[in-house]
Amino acid sequence: MEWLKNKFTTTTEPEKENNFPPFIPFLRLSISDCEGAKKFLFFMALANMVATYILIILNFLAAVATCIVGFIYSNGAPFLVEAVVALIFILLGTFVIFFGQFYTVYMACSSKLSLKYIIAMATQVFWVIFFLLQVAGVPHVGGVGIASGIWSLLSDTTNWQLWPLAVVHFVFAIVWLIMAVYQIILLIILIKFFKSDGGSVSAARNSAILNTAASRIVSL
Repeated sequence: MEWLKNKFTTTTEPEKENNFPPFIPFLRLSISDCEGAKKFLFFMALANMVATYILIILNFLAAVATCIVGFIYSNGAPFLVEAVVALIFILLGTFVIFFGQFYTVYMACSSKLSLKYIIAMATQVFWVIFFLLQVAGVPHVGGVGIASGIWSLLSDTTNWQLWPLAVVHFVFAIVWLIMAVYQIILLIILIKFFKSDGGSVSAARNSAILNTAASRIVSL
């Protein structure tokens, strides 16, 4: 049985020491793990994470402002749900954005494994869809965008106090769109490295099977 364990464990990537976060290190995070041009991808993902978190905080403030102004000058109740969902984005954002946006890209750029690339590319597709939903300002998805801006204008066209809010919403829609384009650029770069590293869907599937089998065997 020991030789079988060694066969599986040696075909996977060598273990590297965890160093993040510093006070309770349970993850590996080092730019030195990303070779050559992949370091640029690392910084792109890092900037993306910071920009996304700042944006969801500003989005929450805009949603709250819309509720307050709406209750004062019109009927702000329909946008109360957006403010609540926007607050949930902030509460969950620290973990979701780090692990679901930045860390998956880091895992891909620090590795040549097809499986990690595909996971990173899948999460980028998710974020593209997320940002496009925010652009549209689809009801009950927590985004300040086009639909919410139109609502601000149409809720009471006689109240000019609502017009600046509508402008803010349309500006947010543009920023959300820029973020969506940024995600697409990240996705394209990931696909480029995926191909240059000889990645394939079949290799990713085999890697997933191998990792599952290895974890079961090593645990014996």
